[in-house]
Amino acid sequence: MTMTTRSPEPDPALSAEDLSCIDELTRAGFRVDLVSANRREQAQEIRQILELLECGVSPDSHAFSPRQQALAAHLVAVGLVANGVAGPDASSAQTSANARGDVELSPGDEDALEALVAAEFDLRRVSSGVRARAQQQYAVLSMLDVAEPVTDAQRDDLVARSLASITTFEAHREQALKFGPPADAPLSRRTLRLPDIISVAAVMMLAVGLLWPALSGLRSQARQTACLGNFASVGSSLGQYRLDNRGSMPMASASIGGGLWWNVGSDPSQSNSANLYTSIRTGHARLDTLACPGNEYAVSEPGTASAQDWASFNEVSYSFMNLFGRPGGGQIDGFVTNPAEVVVLADRSPVVVRAFRGERLINVLENSLNHSGSGQAVHFLDGSARWTRSPMLESGDVIWIPRSLEEGLRLRGPLSKQTQSTPLRGREVPTNAEDGFVAP
Repeated sequence: MTMTTRSPEPDPALSAEDLSCIDELTRAGFRVDLVSANRREQAQEIRQILELLECGVSPDSHAFSPRQQALAAHLVAVGLVANGVAGPDASSAQTSANARGDVELSPGDEDALEALVAAEFDLRRVSSGVRARAQQQYAVLSMLDVAEPVTDAQRDDLVARSLASITTFEAHREQALKFGPPADAPLSRRTLRLPDIISVAAVMMLAVGLLWPALSGLRSQARQTACLGNFASVGSSLGQYRLDNRGSMPMASASIGGGLWWNVGSDPSQSNSANLYTSIRTGHARLDTLACPGNEYAVSEPGTASAQDWASFNEVSYSFMNLFGRPGGGQIDGFVTNPAEVVVLADRSPVVVRAFRGERLINVLENSLNHSGSGQAVHFLDGSARWTRSPMLESGDVIWIPRSLEEGLRLRGPLSKQTQSTPLRGREVPTNAEDGFVAP
């Protein structure tokens, strides 16, 4: 089936608020909980209309009010209904589409798609003339990349059924390969033929080739799910800590600017991770929750009862808001105006890891090593958490480096996936209170 993308004119029956809510819901991957709080009721209504359309309800159904009919017609027009709308004319419409063959994009849509690809799917770098169409195409492409999480039971069932199928096939194959030689044939001729052995080997290689990528993907999905689950727990713990400590973040020392902050396990005054460990010492968080499955050196039990920090740099799984030299230090209230954009915790920074190892040039937009470079989980000051495929937020803030370094790199040109910089020295501090700079 050939899927087309077009950019129709907005339905005059819809308000600007309706259109804006549809755009925000699309950018949130159709997750209502990620939409702005004041729009969630409206987003839930749009989500329910989409589900009804997916089940075959026609846009002009009497089940919809006039406004909901306008919403449904617009959702179908912009291509947000993946399977089309079933109705009296659905079959004939499909037949007509098949008779025409593949549908080509209009010249305007082709230009917008080329501009979006050239900009590496960064809408801010697309020219204003085609940005509106590119935004519609980006929304549709984003839907193609949404995967439903796989539960442990589904994963185990898939593996069990696959192995059972292979076992059954091999049993039938073994019986088929038992040829009965003539009664008068010499014993030396009672052997399996080479073509049969090659066939069995080919089948086994094919089975492994099909199962291995699926199993690898399931393991990666499981790690992502575990990290997001940990983040939900840690976010609740940090929120409770702030309630118990007059809005202050966990601090183990004065965290004075200019001092080293990556000497994990040596002295709390030289380790930003010791600040995060304070929430463990106070009983607000647990060490096993702060151990990412993607970090082979992570520990779930403290080395000693009096421990104030992780024992070594490699044991740290997550990078915490750098409190060294931060205006207000651990006191956040009164210094931050937009908590939804301020990063508190993220999967471990690859920029700090590589700098700590002494590498000479470092890609500042590399994803966390916890998930083999596929992305990272990020927790924000407002209590929300999400999975990101780039360390550069929508605001343009790169969470691995201080904003002063970002501004210096941008003087050389726009930041890209290959932007490299000299390594951090372990003494850098946030530029201001809202600078999303996490370490180590």
